[in-house]
Amino acid sequence: MPTGSVTFLAGETQKTVTIAVQSDQVVEEDETFTVTLTGASDHGTIVTSTAVGTIINDDSRYDVVPTATSLAEGDSGSTVYELTIYRTGATADAATLDWSVSGGTADATDFTGGALPSGQGDFCRRTVRGDDPNSRRRR
Repeated sequence: MPTGSVTFLAGETQKTVTIAVQSDQVVEEDETFTVTLTGASDHGTIVTSTAVGTIINDDSRYDVVPTATSLAEGDSGSTVYELTIYRTGATADAATLDWSVSGGTADATDFTGGALPSGQGDFCRRTVRGDDPNSRRRR
C-alpha cells in the first residue's frame, strides 16, 4: 500500500497527498481505503488521524435485452419457443439472471408441466403445449 510523508515549510497551512489508483476494466463495487496520519513532529497534534477515500467503479455494468417471439403453438404435442437474450457492456465475467413467465393472456395450462416456467440462467428454451384434447384452445 502507498506510504509517504508530508513536510510543511514555515508559513504553509495546506499540503496535498497524491495517491495513484490503478485503472482496470473490472466491474466491481466501489472500494474504499483509509489514509492514516501518524508521527507529527515538533509537538504537533494530529486532530483527526484518518480520512477515507472511495474509488468509484467507472466500468460499465452490463445490460440485457430479450428478443420478442411469436410462434404457432401447434395442434398436438409441444412446441419449443427460443428467446435470445443479448448482453452488452461488461462481458468479461460470467453473469446469471433469473427469469419467469407472467402476465399476458397465457396461464399455467398453456405450458408443459401445467405451471408457469421460471428458472435461472438458460432463458433460451421453453416448451408450451400444443392444442390437443387435454389442452384448452383459445379463439
